[in-house]
Amino acid sequence: RRLRHQPAMLRRLGFPFVRGSRPATTHLELLWRYLTDAAVYRRGQEPIEVACGDAELELLTATQRWLRSELGRLELTVESNPSSNLLIGDFTTLEQLPALSLQPLPGAGEPTGQPVLLSVNTDNPLTFASCLADEFAHIYFALQRLGIGAQAALAWIDRAREAGWRSRFTLPQSTSQAALSTAAGERA
Repeated sequence: RRLRHQPAMLRRLGFPFVRGSRPATTHLELLWRYLTDAAVYRRGQEPIEVACGDAELELLTATQRWLRSELGRLELTVESNPSSNLLIGDFTTLEQLPALSLQPLPGAGEPTGQPVLLSVNTDNPLTFASCLADEFAHIYFALQRLGIGAQAALAWIDRAREAGWRSRFTLPQSTSQAALSTAAGERA
């Protein structure tokens, strides 16, 4: 796969107009077949199930716990894009999104780890036919379907909104509370 991104190597094979004989070396033969043989390409796109034993699960769980604690300790904000995450992550419902477990859910008992700052955003709004208001609505109704009351759901969303506001990547003047208050007053 690394060789696919080396222009000199692709030129050596004559790609994209591959003509002539196959390369003599094994690694170039494999690359040549990957680029020219439809059956090899299709097999390369098929997922392969990998068995995971108890030791691997224990290691992954410990690693996730450590990473979560580091994200919380460093106060890094994780960006969540509900519509995109639902479709690309191959989830069947918004309630399954891992983002919902990063912040404690009201009434869900003890959190499963240190809370992590979370923001709700829209990822490629044209592709996913979504806007920020839609994303917040999706999260709100997912929380409702999880049995969380309206006030608690709105408080959860407000924490995500606040984390997003505080961690945004924008011009320095947009981080000034005074400038934001002035701009809001001018619009009103």
